[in-house]
Amino acid sequence: MQPLTDEEVAQTLCDPIYAGIGAYPRRVSDEDWIAGVRRVIAARGLDFFLSTLLTALRASFGYSEPAWRRALLDQYADDEGEAWEWFAELLPGQEMPQVFVRMLCDPAYTGVGQRPRIMSDEQWMRNVRRVVAERQLEFFLPSLLDSLRRSLGVCSP
Repeated sequence: MQPLTDEEVAQTLCDPIYAGIGAYPRRVSDEDWIAGVRRVIAARGLDFFLSTLLTALRASFGYSEPAWRRALLDQYADDEGEAWEWFAELLPGQEMPQVFVRMLCDPAYTGVGQRPRIMSDEQWMRNVRRVVAERQLEFFLPSLLDSLRRSLGVCSP
């Protein structure tokens, strides 16, 4: 067996199935998965993690829509993180509720598994960048695992 390359190690660390997402048994604790992801982000950047995460989730759980529809949605995706501006106009001066922030950061809503695609990959990545900038990785990474468990299920031990 060939040793894993640095790229393959980084991709493995980004895959949440090892934390017991979906029908996959837990191989690492949430804390260990988060620590591994933090190392990947420090070494390769947030965008590398986010795109690798989407690739891993789609490899494990598939897409909810055919490729032609995904391409159409991506073609007409807005250029900005419009959800924050919409919320600010709706309720000026108030902070966006955590439940709404968690939904905007749930990668399942990019069409992973059985969730409907309500945002493009780029829209999701913009949402996450904003959350990480405003609330830090300490908020985002545990929320990510929680969202994935709600969207894709948890493996029973």
